[in-house]
Amino acid sequence: MHIAHNPGTFWEGDRPGTNEDFLTAIGKWKKVLCLCLKTAALQDNIVDLDLRNGVVKGYSPYISFVQQPTKSGSFSCDKQVVLKIDFSGKYDGARFMFEYGEPPRMWTIDISDSPTGDGYGGDNGTTSNMAEMQVHNKQLRIYGNNLKGHMDASSDGGLLIRTIDDFIRKGSRVKMDISDERLEYKSGKTKDYIESRFLYTLKGQDTEYGLKDYSVYVGLNRVVAGSYRSGSGLCRATITLYSLPEDACKKGTHDCHKDAICISTRKSYTCKCNPGYYDDKKVCKDRDECNYDNGGCVHFCHNTPGNYTCSCKPGFILDKDGQNCIDENECFTAKGGCQHQCVNSMGSYECRCNAGYSLASADSKSCQFGRWCQDRLKCEHFCQPNGKCGCRQGYRLHSDGKHCIRTCSAGNGGCQHNCTDTPEGTACICAPKYLLMSDQRTCVATCEVNNGGCDRKCTDSQKGPTCSCPKGYKLHQDGRTCLDVDECEINNGECSHQCVNNVGSYECVCPKGFKVEINQRNCVDINECEVNSTCDHTCVNTPGSYHCQCDKGYQLYGITHCADIDECSINDGGCENECKNTEGGFRCSCRNGFKLHSNGKDCIPNNICDKLTQPSNSRLNCKKENDKETCNFQCQRTAKSATTKDNFALECGPNTEFKWKFGNSTVTSLPHCSKTIKGPKLKRTVTFLFVADKCRTRRSLRELIRRNITQQLNEQKKYNCRQTCNVNTVEIDCNARLPKRFRKYKKDKQAVVAAELEMEIDSLPVKGKCDAACTTKRTERRMKKALKKMRKAANKKDFFFRYDKADRYILKKSLKFKKKVDFSCSDGFLLVKEACVACSVGTFFDKKQKQCKICQRGTYQDKEGQTLCNLCPQVKLGIGILGAVNITQCTVLCPPGSYSKDGMLPCLDCPKNFYQSEYGRLRCVPCGGGLETTGLGSRSFKQCSTKATCSPGHFYDIQTHTCKVCPTGSYQMEYGQNYCTACPGDTITDEDATTNVSECKNAACGGLLGKFHGFIQSPNYPGNYPNNRECIWRIKPGKKRRILVIIPEVFLQQIDKCGDILVMRQSKKPSSLTSYEACETKERPIAFTSRSKRMWIQFKSDGKNTAAGFSIPYVTYNEEYQPLIEDIVKDGRLYNSYQHQHILKDRKLLNALMEVIAQPLNYFKYANVSHTLMPQSFIKLLTSKVRRFFSS
Repeated sequence: MHIAHNPGTFWEGDRPGTNEDFLTAIGKWKKVLCLCLKTAALQDNIVDLDLRNGVVKGYSPYISFVQQPTKSGSFSCDKQVVLKIDFSGKYDGARFMFEYGEPPRMWTIDISDSPTGDGYGGDNGTTSNMAEMQVHNKQLRIYGNNLKGHMDASSDGGLLIRTIDDFIRKGSRVKMDISDERLEYKSGKTKDYIESRFLYTLKGQDTEYGLKDYSVYVGLNRVVAGSYRSGSGLCRATITLYSLPEDACKKGTHDCHKDAICISTRKSYTCKCNPGYYDDKKVCKDRDECNYDNGGCVHFCHNTPGNYTCSCKPGFILDKDGQNCIDENECFTAKGGCQHQCVNSMGSYECRCNAGYSLASADSKSCQFGRWCQDRLKCEHFCQPNGKCGCRQGYRLHSDGKHCIRTCSAGNGGCQHNCTDTPEGTACICAPKYLLMSDQRTCVATCEVNNGGCDRKCTDSQKGPTCSCPKGYKLHQDGRTCLDVDECEINNGECSHQCVNNVGSYECVCPKGFKVEINQRNCVDINECEVNSTCDHTCVNTPGSYHCQCDKGYQLYGITHCADIDECSINDGGCENECKNTEGGFRCSCRNGFKLHSNGKDCIPNNICDKLTQPSNSRLNCKKENDKETCNFQCQRTAKSATTKDNFALECGPNTEFKWKFGNSTVTSLPHCSKTIKGPKLKRTVTFLFVADKCRTRRSLRELIRRNITQQLNEQKKYNCRQTCNVNTVEIDCNARLPKRFRKYKKDKQAVVAAELEMEIDSLPVKGKCDAACTTKRTERRMKKALKKMRKAANKKDFFFRYDKADRYILKKSLKFKKKVDFSCSDGFLLVKEACVACSVGTFFDKKQKQCKICQRGTYQDKEGQTLCNLCPQVKLGIGILGAVNITQCTVLCPPGSYSKDGMLPCLDCPKNFYQSEYGRLRCVPCGGGLETTGLGSRSFKQCSTKATCSPGHFYDIQTHTCKVCPTGSYQMEYGQNYCTACPGDTITDEDATTNVSECKNAACGGLLGKFHGFIQSPNYPGNYPNNRECIWRIKPGKKRRILVIIPEVFLQQIDKCGDILVMRQSKKPSSLTSYEACETKERPIAFTSRSKRMWIQFKSDGKNTAAGFSIPYVTYNEEYQPLIEDIVKDGRLYNSYQHQHILKDRKLLNALMEVIAQPLNYFKYANVSHTLMPQSFIKLLTSKVRRFFSS
């Protein structure tokens, strides 16, 4: 549909009143209509759009609606329209005048090559010719197309070519002019243009994909692709199509000088002097190239109008370059006129005769019979009639009267370039930039002449220029050209996985979850667990991945997070009376008159004492008097308790509320006693000094000292260690304060190094009457003797160790050891009064918490001093008792479907219409609601005869006997259950009837972020983000600090037409300029700095689809480093390499990089060790920039 003037709009002052007024108005309208029709016939290139009222004026057959102006009841500038402008006809360009009567908000202008331009540069794959210009809020953004080479014009590693902030505001009048591969713009004082083959293709240029056309699409107060990205504030738009002037250059109507060429421009033409001429007041004058360096000619230079030519001396011809002169082989033409033989030489030739003949003196070409002249007079050339020797033309006779000396007049003296006569003969000189060869006659061009003809590197040598190629290239057989080497063709480039060839290089690429090793060839697993924040609780690394585990009482969600399980939502946690959820667990309670059974769930009368079980290796004597019971607990004589006292008394009765108490402490179970007791290990700190060439603290050097000293202590009998001594750690201090008597060793540029080591000695074994305390004292004496022997050897310079490739000795009287002696026990033992007591049976040693802990249900331990409990043969939830000391106790509890008065064997089956799903219970649970079971011993609610079997995501309501959906915030994974499980912690679900805990998501997000560094994460990251969420973050750095944001990758659903969107703006306001936008997945990293001192970030998701989201780190830095940081993040090499991209995605490496950015002065200290973490190309890139910044 073409645009036409709206005839239903009255002009101001023309509204009719009376009939007479009406007739008068009709007359006016006829005149106006005739004038409009005539004007329309003449002007088919102007269209005016009123976006406040939705009115269109003007007409052009080349402008048509894609979307007609929208209508609304408001008087705001928010009407939207999409136009198509066709440039296949007589018009070559379009001028736009845009008027902003209101503050600009969001997308107000979008001019795109593509009908599916989406406001972010690019489209949905319609065409490669997708150049786009848009005004978003106050910002002008210009995107190019993605034809081959478009990265050359990119400013962000993508399609963005240029960004201009604060381009418009309320009241702005913006001028735009688009034509083929060109854009002009003006707003206020801002005025510029861009010419690029990656801009609008209005001449039907070929595409990489998609159809080629001659049109552009204009979206006003919206983007071209759809109204899901819209805006307001643009009140008026006027479009004027125009044709470029006739080509004066083609028609010959220009006034350029005869020695100039005419160059067509968009509006006119320019004149440019031809090569070889220069401009002198619009007159082109000949440039005499021979005046400078002889025009590069090695012999003669001849200036010609607009050009010059080189010529050569006789005997030479021009080389292919038109400047150098090379020898002409005259012998090729009729033997040079020689009768017998012709011999060529540089710049000339000479005739020779066959055997028995000699040259005639007349022409030096003919031969005569006989050699009397040469044989008798020894003349080199010929004999004169007077009997003397003569020389050919260009030669002079030597003083010996026989030989001839060549002059420069004979074939340029045999010189290729320049010749000089000397008493001894001729001397050859080469033209500038040429090199005289070893024959002292021939000249070759140096590397200064056209780079020696080399494609890359040129090296001058005695034999002439030698071409070579950098690494990654090979020299072509022409000896000049460099060709790329495809390293991947040979043994896959020695890459363990994928090899990607680049021009001049290649790189090994690893699959996700792996990284390239230091040798840049092999892929090694990334240990994600090295970063503490990877998992909330326990991280387990696996090849190429990892998984997280949660502590007991917590549920995993969002891949890495752990939240408290609400056990009470699962049939009240199995509690008989009341259930109260706690962090990491739950607690059952009973109504008045009852107390919890030892199983923690059933309730029993509160006037009965629990039965105590005698632990192993102990004695238990109990007495009962009326309602009061007392027991005396004591470990056997040869046993000890690792956790409590070895003997104590307990009481239970009315005074203790029928709970077993020891003092004020409630006792639920008695501790086992252990018979495995030994002495502890002893540790002491030793310090000493030694001299070295330089103080170094490398771990390898410290490890070498540790091994050397440990070996001497154990192998030399005088220390009496007998393989029981060990040096645990060695620390080196290069800045220690030295006593005066040791400062003299600092002479001769040597260093005095201070060392501190921790020496440990194993305890002697417990034997006979010498118990652990006795053994400890003996071990202390052994350690003391060993240290004294060590100090004595050091004072005699008899104690050596290896350090920095040389033997070192401890300085006399420098070895000291601290008086304090530390005691420690090996894993599986606890230190109890200077003795190591093993964890008893029924317990295990927790290495993290260094405690003995009771074996959980389903496990047992029948040995002392162990670090793990053994699994019961049939591991099921709830099987076995706590602290089981043998495999028999794995099966003493009543199984599901049964019960007993104490929860232990022997058991009874659950009666009909009852069920029990847990171990060790005192009662069974009724089905309820009149439901029945088919028999005895039912194990779950599923065996109750319900009227319907509820599917996952639903539960059975025993009151209404119907299936109901699980509400939001809960889930049910199984069929036929009568409950829904609450999502862990504060997580929620996107909808009801959820069937898996993986759908539980943490919706918390947004807020004010820290001043120095942190992460902007989508809610529930790295799990999928929830639907219908909006998050707002604000970054406010400290004083005089700026913000750097690194976006490793973003995962958003793109099928919803930007229903999910991430926007970053340059200040604290949501209407500020945009720094970054994304509404689809982007896996290519990008980094940028905020142009202001604050940032506003918004993430918004719709109610449709979801994805993994993002985790975006930011860091603040001192604003004095702004030029350095900008230089780094705007360098495309930072993102081009696969290995560089990996650095920006690896959490560990990214943390290290951001620490350096926060304090660039620390870079050089960091760079010394970073080569083990990052590829050399990355370090090289950063190092050059940092050095240049700090040296400027």
